[in-house]
Amino acid sequence: PWSQQVMALSRMRHAAKIAGLPGGSNRAGGIVLKEGSNMRDIFDLCQQHGLPSLAQGMIEFPPPMKLREIAAKKVLLPEVHTYRTRMGEEEFRGAVSTMVKEVYNEDIPANSVLATSGVAGGVTAALLHLRKSNPEAKVALMEPFYTYHSHEVERTFCRHPEVIAAKPGTADPDWKELRRRVEAKEIQGVIVTNPLNPSGHVMTAEESAMLLELASSQGLFVIFDECYLDMMFHGNSFVSPLIGGLRDNVVSCRGFSKCMGCQSWRCGYSISTPETLQSMMTMM
Repeated sequence: PWSQQVMALSRMRHAAKIAGLPGGSNRAGGIVLKEGSNMRDIFDLCQQHGLPSLAQGMIEFPPPMKLREIAAKKVLLPEVHTYRTRMGEEEFRGAVSTMVKEVYNEDIPANSVLATSGVAGGVTAALLHLRKSNPEAKVALMEPFYTYHSHEVERTFCRHPEVIAAKPGTADPDWKELRRRVEAKEIQGVIVTNPLNPSGHVMTAEESAMLLELASSQGLFVIFDECYLDMMFHGNSFVSPLIGGLRDNVVSCRGFSKCMGCQSWRCGYSISTPETLQSMMTMM
């Protein structure tokens, strides 16, 4: 079956071939990739050997000059270097509220925005909130998936995620199998990446509606990792899971690492009901 581990290994071998190194295993030209390596391990190894890392979404353009100029001015202000408001600064949350209306046509009040340490920080906080409300919850991942999603589920619940294999011979999510297992009470949460790296799958309106229906009828806790929501190609368009209103058990996790090229800034935000975000905030 598909897995991020397999994808990462295959990408590492491809990078080795580009560099003229023999591939085909986890050892190439004296480079050894340890068993169970994740995308961060592969990045470190590539850095050591001057190889391009294809194991994660690397943005090769710097942030816009205007953004860097604003950040440079802000960092000189003395008041920004102390502890800040835990939910996020009012100005930031208000700006996000305005932005999502203009860009995604979402009506999101500022108190439904939580500032997070990147998209990953939002996903982790959402998982910890789920554990607090349902310690026995089993969380599903749809193949192919990010390794860090698997690691965070393991760290949060001290057990492996429930992996829903992709449809045979494809990289397409098997939504019917997810529905079957949710309705059988075998799964209480799911992490969904939209758009999906590495396959490029973009959720349709029908797929989004199906997940929201499961959230309403079965109480499924849905975490949307939307790191790539601004990267749509070939006529695809982003279908927001928030247009129909906010739900306590649906969280959208977003950031600026990819669309603005500021990967090391760890600047992100999550959107849900104020009650869910308040609980997530205490987990960070």
